[in-house]
Amino acid sequence: GADTVLVWDQHTNPSFLYDNFSDDRANMNMLGLYHYTFRDVQNIVTAGGDISDEERAALESWLEGRTHAENDMSGIYEGKNLMLIQLESIDTWMLTESYMPNLYALKQQSLTFDKHYTPAYITAGTFNTEFMVNTSLIPAQPGLSMSVYTSNDFPNAMASLFEAKGYTARSFHGSEAEIYTRGAIHENLGYEKYYAGSDMQMHHYQFDRYLMSGYEAMTENTPFFSFIITISGHGAYGPHNMIGQTHQEAADAVAERTEENYRYAVAHAMETDLFIGMLLEQLEADGRMEDTVLIFYADHCNYYVLDNTLLKDIKGVDDLNKVDHTDLFIYDGGKTTGHVEKVTSSLDVLPTIANLFGLDADYAAMIGHDAFAPEGGWAFWQDGSWYDGTQWSREVRQDIADQKQMSQLILAADYFSDK
Repeated sequence: GADTVLVWDQHTNPSFLYDNFSDDRANMNMLGLYHYTFRDVQNIVTAGGDISDEERAALESWLEGRTHAENDMSGIYEGKNLMLIQLESIDTWMLTESYMPNLYALKQQSLTFDKHYTPAYITAGTFNTEFMVNTSLIPAQPGLSMSVYTSNDFPNAMASLFEAKGYTARSFHGSEAEIYTRGAIHENLGYEKYYAGSDMQMHHYQFDRYLMSGYEAMTENTPFFSFIITISGHGAYGPHNMIGQTHQEAADAVAERTEENYRYAVAHAMETDLFIGMLLEQLEADGRMEDTVLIFYADHCNYYVLDNTLLKDIKGVDDLNKVDHTDLFIYDGGKTTGHVEKVTSSLDVLPTIANLFGLDADYAAMIGHDAFAPEGGWAFWQDGSWYDGTQWSREVRQDIADQKQMSQLILAADYFSDK
């Protein structure tokens, strides 16, 4: 249904537009001024606070019990520029010296999170992780309208926190603003502007190399926070895909397996790696790396191989939840290196970044935890599974059940609307 599932072209569905009221231009064209105004007023009147007194009391009590401890990593990047790069479908097995030499080289000089996971809560894997990373909240579950993404207040979202710190916060992606209603959502999360492929005048939106046409906007003001979402790793794979055609000969020459989709995946990863190499070269040429931190993470495992048995075999695991082990690492020019063994998930990215950059964050209202603080240290999935670094279990844990419930209550109540 429209309340729980995001699909690629859902933004064009009239019922979806009416229910979620997330595209002003499309809704005005569809409804006309009179009914548009009526629907707008109706949304304002009914927005937020949709939880019981008992639920609100439980939420407030839970928030009061949450703490965040300062640590040796607190504020080490305060005032630095940040480029946060979400890597579309770049899985752990793809990040090798043969397949992605530029990104591989950066990872060897980075602070890496060796037990990082990207659990999925909605079928749109990219947006699922994108929302979790930006808000440290779980995406809207059944019973909540997707309008929460565009109508709720999010002063604790990453872009809002950086802007409050004096940063210019902008987001960049090849797809147009209407896809996933991303333009409206990003603006509501605090980004000054969402730069689509057409805004950046990309020669072709599916080729990550052309993200470099947005470089000036990414680095225009100092300090800056630029959220960059790659796209070249995206399926569907096949001989018809131009990215595959461009890199297939090179991919076939180094691919360690013969499965067709495996080789296509390698070809697509090569295009993303080309962009990373170009970006780093330009940052270094401009002398910006001294004051810029790059953080890389994958939006999800590479499920475009379209074969769960193959995916488990490639990653050497026996459970589908375990294939959600993905990369997260921080590159600051090689000054900070090493390995973080604590288990992290997409929910932990925002509190960790807030701690590193000294942002004035409400850690209590983040469902995840700062990776460098003593709190947290687990990942959990929709089916009740969890992993804490020593065991995988489906046994019910009350603290994890509370995290899931309170995340939804924060969204349902529009918790930050009166903060």
